[in-house]
Amino acid sequence: MPTKSVNDLGRKFVTLLGEISSDGVPDDETKIFGSPKEVDAFVAESAFLKALGDGAPWLDTPLASSAYRQHWISTGKPAWVPPQEQRPSAHHFKPVSEIQAGTSASWRETGGLYSSTATDTWVGMWRNFLDGDSCAGLHPRPWSTWRLEIASNAKVHSIRTATDWVELLNAHGSNSGGIARVNWASVARIWDAVHFTPRAIVAVEGYRFETLMGLSAPVYWDVESTYWLRWCFDAVELVDFDQ
Repeated sequence: MPTKSVNDLGRKFVTLLGEISSDGVPDDETKIFGSPKEVDAFVAESAFLKALGDGAPWLDTPLASSAYRQHWISTGKPAWVPPQEQRPSAHHFKPVSEIQAGTSASWRETGGLYSSTATDTWVGMWRNFLDGDSCAGLHPRPWSTWRLEIASNAKVHSIRTATDWVELLNAHGSNSGGIARVNWASVARIWDAVHFTPRAIVAVEGYRFETLMGLSAPVYWDVESTYWLRWCFDAVELVDFDQ
């Protein structure tokens, strides 16, 4: 598939997720699924996700080849938000093992680092997201794109379906305020990172599931990404700077 078509699919994915996401709806009003297999069966019929998988197979197996890379993008911040470090480094990285388990903080507020898969010609879904007009106020330029050279011994767990997500909650969940959430410090005892595929994102975006710990909190991943629980990079390289 031509590169332009693949990047177009990535932009379309981001746009569609923005339209169907339940983000902003009160948690107790989001849809509940008793069985993740129900939503997985529905998602499996998606012609669009099949086209995306055929055109960009690396989104399902991002670390399978050296041709695929992980990108982290630092952005500007609104005036009311403290600035962040523009270069990823082990010195400033906060591993999730340092976060107290069982807190009510959302999963995006518990340390770690998020990257998206890219290639020489695929900019990655996080960049697709930034290119959308809707995020200009929250993520102003400059945008610095860093390639992360992943250590060869890094252990990455992949979430490909809603069933995978519920299994992770059942194995590493904790109940906080009556809501089941992933205890990422527990996950970090086994894995260095957790990867979320486009198919999994569609299957869980804005939904709650019944788990052994109770109803899960809805999550909003938006784009294909890998959540790094500890620093696993041999080097970082600036590959793009957009003012």
